[in-house]
Amino acid sequence: MGVPGTDRTVPDPVGRSRACSALPRIAAVFCLLWLAVGLPAEGRERLRGRETIPRLQGEEVAELVARVRANRRGPASLLQAEFLHFPRRGERESRRAVLFFRWEADGSASLRVEMPSGTRWLLRGGERPGAWQWTAETGAVERLSADAGWAPLWPGVELTLFDWTAPYLDWPDYSYEGPDRVAGRPVQWVRFAPPPDWQGRLARERVTAVRLALDSRFSAPLRVEYLGGNGEVLRSVEVRSFRKVGEVWMVRRLEAFDERDRDRTEVQVAAAAVGITIPNQAWDPSALREPLPLPPASAFERF
Repeated sequence: MGVPGTDRTVPDPVGRSRACSALPRIAAVFCLLWLAVGLPAEGRERLRGRETIPRLQGEEVAELVARVRANRRGPASLLQAEFLHFPRRGERESRRAVLFFRWEADGSASLRVEMPSGTRWLLRGGERPGAWQWTAETGAVERLSADAGWAPLWPGVELTLFDWTAPYLDWPDYSYEGPDRVAGRPVQWVRFAPPPDWQGRLARERVTAVRLALDSRFSAPLRVEYLGGNGEVLRSVEVRSFRKVGEVWMVRRLEAFDERDRDRTEVQVAAAAVGITIPNQAWDPSALREPLPLPPASAFERF
């Protein structure tokens, strides 16, 4: 499905027997996508209320962070999505992707991405994150270096490998900033400071902290901000809308924004299959040599 006008679209056979293309600069984004899987249907309406948001007291902050961390669980899922990149200058770009996802027992996320060009990625979070790539050109599985965390899989998109895995959720040093609203929803802002082993890598990107807007009712982040040395927002990722899939709500649209170059990337989910079976061997880096089949069309909820 192309984009009309002057947009450049990368063709992608979404819905066929082979998984499709994917994009890059990513971490907070898919953490946001799948943390929202557990949002109960009745809670979606309550989020629209305009009541006063109380400030957390004492141990309530630690309890909220603990709930958010514990909420990193749920069924294996697959998303068919379109990534739209809106540069400040130049043409809009569009690519479609199929993403296989599961939560691990330790609360970390694993993500498998396949592109029609023959490139595939496997991304793992947790205390020992890793990223692997297979390309048809080389025919080999390559482990990406730690420095690749800020490099886009697809140049230009405002999402990174760091965004895919969201390691900041496990950083032990955090501070509470207070209540607010994000897209009309009540949230609590919590700032996470990087531990020493992350500071050097983040300094190269001028990032000194990561701030999250956490929904205290449903224990999920709704917005992530990457902060510079003066507390300025360098990049942000925000949930813009939800969609009910079965008995749960999932993110339908995300928006990533770069405050420095004013570029914007929008992720629009077209269909989701929740609770699917993905073989364990699919999450081994060596399995990247073969594409994963899609489940039958009846498994998908179309958005």
